Amino acid sequence: MICLKCKQNILDPNAIECPHCGDKIIPLAEQERAWSEKYREVLRQRIALEGRAAELNNLNQSLTAKVQNAKPRFIIWTTLLGLIILYLFCRKTTPPPIAPPTALLDSLTYFKMRNQILETQKPKSVKYVIRPKDNDEVIGALFYNDPKAGIQIIKDNGIDTSTYSLRHLKTGDTINITFR
Repeated sequence: MICLKCKQNILDPNAIECPHCGDKIIPLAEQERAWSEKYREVLRQRIALEGRAAELNNLNQSLTAKVQNAKPRFIIWTTLLGLIILYLFCRKTTPPPIAPPTALLDSLTYFKMRNQILETQKPKSVKYVIRPKDNDEVIGALFYNDPKAGIQIIKDNGIDTSTYSLRHLKTGDTINITFR
């Protein structure tokens, strides 16, 4: 027998303790039986772990295959959905067709005729009531955008420009303004 602690050879087969270190000695037959049981237990655990690892590996492969098969479908569906949304929100309305030149000419002639009609309907003169602080320059600027045009308005209303003064235009008087 061999002491497990000090690794010394013990000659007495019936010894209970090691003479060198004092450790308990188990007979060799019992040691071999204990070791073989322990070996079998470790072997059983290893086989169980290898079986579980094989199961997990198979499960992992099947899940990976499912994910790889599903990934292209997911990409296709999301791309298709994105394109539909892009189409719905970004589509342009078609512009109206460009009018042919004849229609354009017709519309131009229409506007010319309409302008001629409005010119004939335009009043030739307007009656204007003099307000406080009005003079010939203010009236000319108001109707013709030219302060000097006020002298012509005064002449058209029969007021002599050589004797013209502000007292000729009294508040409340009415004068005719002729358009040329």
